[in-house]
Amino acid sequence: MPSLLSLADLRHSIRLLARTPAFSLLVVTVLSGGLAVSIFTFGFLHRAMVAPLPLDEGERIVRISGAGDGGRSVSLDARTLALIRPTVSTLTDIGIFVERGATLGSGNSVRPIAVTATEPALFTLARTPARLGRVFVAEDMAPGAEPVIVLSHALWQGALGGDSSIVGRTIEVGGAPTRVIGVMPPGFGFPVASESWVPAEGHLLDPVAADITPVGAFGRVASGVTRAQSEVELSVQVRRVRAESPPRAGDDPLADGVLLRSFPMAQMGEEGPLVFVVLNLLAGLILLLACVNAGNLLLARADERSREMAIRQALGAPRGRLAMQGIWDIVVLCLVSGLLAALLSTAGLRMVDGWALSNLTGNLAFWWRWGFDRTVLLATAGFVGGAILLVGGLLSLRAGRERILDTLREGGNGSVGQSGGHLARTLVLAQVVIVSLVMFAGGLAGIVGQRVLTVDLGFDPAHLLGAGVSLPQSRFPEEGLYATHLLLATRLEEEPGIDGVIIRSTLADRSGPEGAVEVAGRPAETVALPRAHVQAVLRPLGLVGASLREGRDLLPGDDRTSAPVAVVSQAMAREQWGDASPIGRQLRLTGIEGPNAPWRTIVGVVGDVPLGNPLSRDRSPLAVYVPLGQFPSRGVDVVTRHAGGESAGRAAILRALASVDPSLLPSSVSSMGEILRKSSLIATSTARMFAGCFVFALLLSISGTYGLMARTVVRRTREIGVRRALGATDAMVVRMLVWQGGRHLGVGAVIALPLTVLAGVAFGQVFPIGTGVAIATAGVVAIVVGATVLLASWLPSRRALRIAPVEVLRGE
Repeated sequence: MPSLLSLADLRHSIRLLARTPAFSLLVVTVLSGGLAVSIFTFGFLHRAMVAPLPLDEGERIVRISGAGDGGRSVSLDARTLALIRPTVSTLTDIGIFVERGATLGSGNSVRPIAVTATEPALFTLARTPARLGRVFVAEDMAPGAEPVIVLSHALWQGALGGDSSIVGRTIEVGGAPTRVIGVMPPGFGFPVASESWVPAEGHLLDPVAADITPVGAFGRVASGVTRAQSEVELSVQVRRVRAESPPRAGDDPLADGVLLRSFPMAQMGEEGPLVFVVLNLLAGLILLLACVNAGNLLLARADERSREMAIRQALGAPRGRLAMQGIWDIVVLCLVSGLLAALLSTAGLRMVDGWALSNLTGNLAFWWRWGFDRTVLLATAGFVGGAILLVGGLLSLRAGRERILDTLREGGNGSVGQSGGHLARTLVLAQVVIVSLVMFAGGLAGIVGQRVLTVDLGFDPAHLLGAGVSLPQSRFPEEGLYATHLLLATRLEEEPGIDGVIIRSTLADRSGPEGAVEVAGRPAETVALPRAHVQAVLRPLGLVGASLREGRDLLPGDDRTSAPVAVVSQAMAREQWGDASPIGRQLRLTGIEGPNAPWRTIVGVVGDVPLGNPLSRDRSPLAVYVPLGQFPSRGVDVVTRHAGGESAGRAAILRALASVDPSLLPSSVSSMGEILRKSSLIATSTARMFAGCFVFALLLSISGTYGLMARTVVRRTREIGVRRALGATDAMVVRMLVWQGGRHLGVGAVIALPLTVLAGVAFGQVFPIGTGVAIATAGVVAIVVGATVLLASWLPSRRALRIAPVEVLRGE
């Protein structure tokens, strides 16, 4: 018996497809589009979130963080990590890092750079030697050791001209002479996007001298140990340390233990896994839609060849051999489509890579490099294999139910079989459900993107500069923090060209339990406590839009020696006291200071300014402001308004910080316009990418639904001719066919409804999408999908009416 895998069948399929180039091109276009979307989405997200670091045994490298309330990730403090590190057995190469800002150069050639303070364990973990010179050794960490620095390849090239004699030279970093001991290879930026590395302060590593400074931590999971086992061990150790040395008021809430995550997933935040699953699911739905359309095209061609295949089988051709010839058609089309999709997705990934290098310089994680790699190859193979199985399955359903005698009896004149009708209805329903889900998710994504582009800051961002400043305990003891804040504010105000200053620290976000606020005279039930954004501030809030509306501003004299006070936003005042004035009423910060927190008297009301991430559902103007003097913080944000150029404003900030302490440097200095530009740029690019995908999905839906309905009408041509010969009017025939499409639409909508609700709920858990917006979006999608199905039902019916009944009946 001839082999079912005969190369002759393969050659026959290739010749047959070559004789119908328009048909073959259409199928390849549909399939390659769906495959390219899925391959690109998976390749992009896998590299950004899931792929191991491009380091030796990068899959075992983890970021160590504390497990806060609800499983949220919070920073570990240096003291806790120093105490548990000697006893940990499931991790190796444990180390810390602290990211901060510095200046490079002197005089008029000063430029800010990003510096990572760390220890030799970082380079041991990365197993990456320096390209020039060496990396840190233990002696570099010793007290009194000469200040040294290791440069990234990009900084060496960009700021120092790639001078090969740089190793051993002394350069000025933060105003202090520092010897260059090494230059790392191109592309190395561990832990995230480091430009340079300096030795961490010794007290951060000492179990006795370490303080509660928040630090980043890394490690490598030991051989033969799972990440879950290591999490359990570290969590037990952290609980032991916290029990022996309870946190003081104001310490970061470490709570329940330790989280170990890959650096890519940790970089994406708490919603990373959900985003990965949802976006890949949407891409998979688009691929499924493409497969349904390709299957329909192949089914239509199979209908045209059904009489030929029946005659061949009646003459003795093996049924399996004929089926394999059809399978070869699918395999060839899918393989060609897969090759084209791999090329398209690789081009897309390279475009993303180039865009990121051009627009995210300084913030680009070193593992974010996209292009053709093993992941793209495997994804292509997997998706192509799935497409072959799906499309082949559709055709096998049709072939398995077709009877030779029925086909020969019908004579190829368009009669519809029961099995063919069931399959057509199933495909239409699948089209309705899939495109409804894809368009609904796309609509919600577009709304979120539009909100980012048009985000209301609540104030004019022109001429505003922001800088993050950290005050290490080794140089700024607890009792002197507020004095440093006051001195910094004064020095900034003395700088020429600076006409406004505010120093603030975010104490709580409305999304977390730390934002719980208890109002005097209201039940103190924990679950019922209102939540607000809480910030500690120095200087009036008018600079950032929260101008005084009633009462007084917080004053420099509001410190720990004075009565606890607070200022609330207008939104907070309306929510809690309605039209009554809140001045003189009391609240306390239960989420931050605990159930025994002191009552704070409200002394002022300021204007509303939305606070929180623009993409967060908890972004809100509900806010409580307290004096920085009553909550002195080591990490503060400095916002200034400059009257001159932006470069002069940056220089003024650096001068003021240096006048307070030469070692005091910002982690970054950014204009509000620059921050908005980058966020809007990302949102615009993402929105365009999604728009392209969803437009493609809509075109697939329109063409696919039209093809399915047209196929159904063609198969019912004889029935239509008979009805018209017996007196049915054209309008009656059109209504019958459109009603059939309407029934498919209704059933599909019923199936899609609960899935759409689930998608809306999942979206609302992450993004600021209200119920009303979700319902309105679902309504628009229903109208578009409904119009598409009804139009696709009406157009083929008009074509069928052009055939005279006598021509149809003559075929009898």
